[in-house]
Order: sequence, then structure tokens, then C-alpha cells
Amino acid sequence: MNEKSAAFDEEDVLMCCALSFDGYRYVEETGFDHLAAFAANKAGGAIPEDLGPRRCLFFMLQRFLYKWGGETLEGDSSEWRLFRELFLSVAREPVPAEFAMLDESWSRRWRSEYEPRLAEVIDFVRGIHAAALPAK
Repeated sequence: MNEKSAAFDEEDVLMCCALSFDGYRYVEETGFDHLAAFAANKAGGAIPEDLGPRRCLFFMLQRFLYKWGGETLEGDSSEWRLFRELFLSVAREPVPAEFAMLDESWSRRWRSEYEPRLAEVIDFVRGIHAAALPAK
């Protein structure tokens, strides 16, 4: 999956945003059960209301889609749709300092390349998300 426009690469946008947050530290410090959250989403589409759990789920989905078995999933899969939906729900919110990724390279890229054009970035991902929704 590698949707591109003249200005953005979807995978890079999503990866920079997701990896700005340290989901591992979040799970360790809060006890958030991301596996139960994934199961709840699969069972009925539930998404955590609070920002921290949503950010964590977004981070963990990035890990799954790029490293832990989801690498072959197509962009219209339920996992990719959830990944984009979570992006759209967290992109405008700053990463809490206590859960910022210690390796700042992703955060720095997010802030320098994408935050200045955040409305365009969100519209870009929203367009891809809308195109990937199942036909009614």
C-alpha cells in the first residue's frame, strides 16, 4: 500500500504520526490492554474515547501493519481503515510529553514536514480513507 500525491506519501504521514508516540511505554505505565481494544473494535467497531488509548492503538496498529504480520494486508482491509480512522482522530492533538518517543526522529519529521500543512495532510488521508471504505 503506497498511496501518493504530489505532496504526500500516505505511509510516511501515518508512520511519522504513529511513531511520535511511545505506545510501549504507554502500555507499561497505564496497563492499557491494546489487544482487548483491538478485539472490541473487531467485534463492534468500538474505538476508545480517550486520546491516550486511541494514540496507543494507532501506534500498535503501525507496528502490526509494518512489522508483526499485517504487512501483506491491502489498503481497504479493516486494519488499514482503522489505522486511518485513528490517525484522523489523533492528528490534531499534541503527543503528551510523558509518552513522546525518545527517538525524536519521527516526531521531528512530523512537526517539520506535516504539522505545518496539517489541514492538507488530514484531507489527503481522509480522501484515501473514503476511497477505501466498502461500497454500500
